[in-house]
Amino acid sequence: MPEIAEERSSWFSRFTFLALVTSLGFIQVPITLFGQSVVVTDLVFLCVAAAWLFDVARRRNRPIWHPFYWLLLFYLTSLTLSCLFSTDPRQSFLHLPSETYLLALAFLTADVTRNSAGLKSALIAWLLGAAFAVLAGVVTIALFYAQPSSPLLDDLTYHYGAVPVGNYPRITATFVSASMFCDYLNVSLILTMLAAAAGWISHRLALALGLLVFICSVFTISVGLGGMFLGLGLIFYFLSYPMSRLRSIAVLAAGLAALAFLILSTVSLVPLAGLTFAPSGRIMVWRDAFRTFTENPLTGHGLGLPVANVVFKNSEGSYSLLTDAHNTYLSVAAQAGVFGLVAIVAITVYFLYKWKDAIRDRRNHVLIGLGVAFLCAFVYQGLTGSFEHARHLWVLMGLFIAAERIETDQNS
Repeated sequence: MPEIAEERSSWFSRFTFLALVTSLGFIQVPITLFGQSVVVTDLVFLCVAAAWLFDVARRRNRPIWHPFYWLLLFYLTSLTLSCLFSTDPRQSFLHLPSETYLLALAFLTADVTRNSAGLKSALIAWLLGAAFAVLAGVVTIALFYAQPSSPLLDDLTYHYGAVPVGNYPRITATFVSASMFCDYLNVSLILTMLAAAAGWISHRLALALGLLVFICSVFTISVGLGGMFLGLGLIFYFLSYPMSRLRSIAVLAAGLAALAFLILSTVSLVPLAGLTFAPSGRIMVWRDAFRTFTENPLTGHGLGLPVANVVFKNSEGSYSLLTDAHNTYLSVAAQAGVFGLVAIVAITVYFLYKWKDAIRDRRNHVLIGLGVAFLCAFVYQGLTGSFEHARHLWVLMGLFIAAERIETDQNS
């Protein structure tokens, strides 16, 4: 019946969903609507939701319940409790709709994607959006060296922060921050290799797109690059020939690289008489966010409220006020307390457990690849950045749920 439901859903529902997945690649490109700046993805989401509701009302699409949705409801409940007991309830409740929207992204992605053809189309749409983002990244790099005075660079680059100042751009391209751009590119590189292995795109196209994705990732100058190397090693291990001797070497090298970037995020090089080591800005905000959590352990400080208050001196001499936890799990814990922390950890464990099952069976390479993307972009990069609000990661979760359900239906 799931296959029939997908075939009967309206063309508008399928088209708008693919447009939504593509739009994930240009989050920073807003449009003005009624005098307000609106992110394209959010506007397209309204169209997807309306089309889905229309199909359900006309009985052309029957929603399929999945056990993962209980975890989404648990997470939403913990966020609601955080609003009720927030130190600033009004401000917290203003943030609750945006959090609900993220969970709806995962639900709609999983429910709209009903069969293998739909899953393939969604992943190709993702790569199309990634190609747009990469093109913007390449243009940014070219502008920096060819026309460094271009006003466009103000919207396409990021300040250096703790990164040493040099004659190179720290690019954001179509994203708000360099770290978020790196996270999106991390997933996109894994999906590029996955699409090539599945025969959905040519190896030559995958090589070209993958190389450009990697180059743009390097110019984000983000510690998230450790996730990029980890993903490359893991995807090579799972998709290469079983007897390849390079598999174990690749995984070991990737793991060491990921560990090195993780350690690098905890220290800051301070040029005094010589290069000396000092705790990084992340260490300081981690401490402050943990203190916020211990002061409000049950329901947290409040959804959407600052969880840290750290003044950090950037490498170029300016100062930044850091109020973000720079860690997904600390961020949720400080805002929503132990209930929120348990919920986000439960979501993480669920995906890792299902990924383990996919690895054991070794039948569904798509599910394995999506699991690698989740591990590297949500779990690993979530250790050094607060990515619980990243739209592309919730869509990734929805695609994983869809792939798992499709495999279950096929096995049945």
